[in-house]
Amino acid sequence: MSEQLLQILVVEDDELDRMIMKRALNGSGMKHELTFAEDHESGKTAAAEKEYDCIFLDYNLPGGTGLELLKEIRAVKNTAPIILVTSQGDEKIAVEAMKNGANDYIPKSLLSADGIAQSVRFMVTLKSQEKQRLILEQQLKETERRLKTVVANSPIILFALDEQAQFTLFEGKGLESMGINKEEFIGKAIQDIHQLPIQLEDYQKSMNGEEATSVVEVDSKFFEIFYTPIHADNNNITGVIGVASDITGHKRAEDELKSAMTLAEETARLKEQFLANMSHEIRTPMNGIIGLTRILLKSELSEDQMRFLQSIKVCSDNLLVIINDILDLSKIEAGKMSFESVPFRITDLARHAVELFPAKADEKSIQLVMKIDTSIPQALSGDPTRLSQILNNLMSNAIKFTGEGEVSLFINLRSTREKQVTLDFEVKDSGIGIPEESLNSIFEVSHRQAQIRRENLAEPVWV
Repeated sequence: MSEQLLQILVVEDDELDRMIMKRALNGSGMKHELTFAEDHESGKTAAAEKEYDCIFLDYNLPGGTGLELLKEIRAVKNTAPIILVTSQGDEKIAVEAMKNGANDYIPKSLLSADGIAQSVRFMVTLKSQEKQRLILEQQLKETERRLKTVVANSPIILFALDEQAQFTLFEGKGLESMGINKEEFIGKAIQDIHQLPIQLEDYQKSMNGEEATSVVEVDSKFFEIFYTPIHADNNNITGVIGVASDITGHKRAEDELKSAMTLAEETARLKEQFLANMSHEIRTPMNGIIGLTRILLKSELSEDQMRFLQSIKVCSDNLLVIINDILDLSKIEAGKMSFESVPFRITDLARHAVELFPAKADEKSIQLVMKIDTSIPQALSGDPTRLSQILNNLMSNAIKFTGEGEVSLFINLRSTREKQVTLDFEVKDSGIGIPEESLNSIFEVSHRQAQIRRENLAEPVWV
């Protein structure tokens, strides 16, 4: 038996019979809470105050019979299972009780722990089934109500045809737009009506067990009609049900979309042609700058000049990559850019990132600081161009919003795993900072780790 505490009401005026009922219920092994009422009025009040899992009604009660109390309980929509108990073995009383809503009938001579336990268990199951039935019934009514509301307010025509192709159902707001009175079509055959988008050949397909969909034009309006067969319990087809939807607006939108797509394709072609023409013109001066820088790097230079030229070369290479990305139409349309994996030295990359900004820093008397974890391998493989762009942006913003003090670049080794290292890059400044409420609008909410794969060419050189 379930651990559920059963609520049981016993309406009985005889004290001895109440004791018998109590002992029988206690001996049944069921967990229960027992409530007693001694007459018609107190029984009526008790039944109204609580929801019981089972009610035992004595047939003979002061103030009225158990049968009268049964009728009153059922009159107020109380669905608790009720067992009529009587010392009389009259079958007429049992029949009358069942007619008026009793769920069982038991003579007092048959009251026992096993008998009561069996009856209560049956009543609890019955109550659960009835409750589920009422829920399903309510859900069905609500579904029907919603369906009728949807059909009545939707620009559709819901129809059903029987085996003789006669209309048995005709509903929907779509009838109004066509000026159709549904009452005129109920009982008429589909072949006798010509102003509807419903077609006989599609009906016949569904009667043969197929689902059918077609688009029909009627009076400059387009309708999409769906047909499906109606099956009886023996799986025989007894008719067809269908829905006709006015898709005139969609049809016009489709035509407009086709025109817009044609225009977009032509615009894309012109854009691609323009970029192809501009590509050579933009790359040519950049390649000239890069070439001249390389020539200068081979000449006699001071240490500072060499360092500055190397920074110019790095910036030029980065700018050329950006130009190539902008001019690569396929990358733009795909919404992504590829990452390369080439050898580089983290110290060179960091030094170039810092050496771009001494002039700006000197204007504000800002000190530039760079600290690199000495445990980071020097030989790394990754995308130095993308990494340089990020560091340059962070350093530029830090100097821009710092009035005095210092801007620092820290690069630390977080972890090493097989041939991969995870590095932490931190740009720190003594400027005004960013308000906490603005962080999500500037940075991505989720923090991503940048992992750089150690170059698998030789043993790394450790600083």
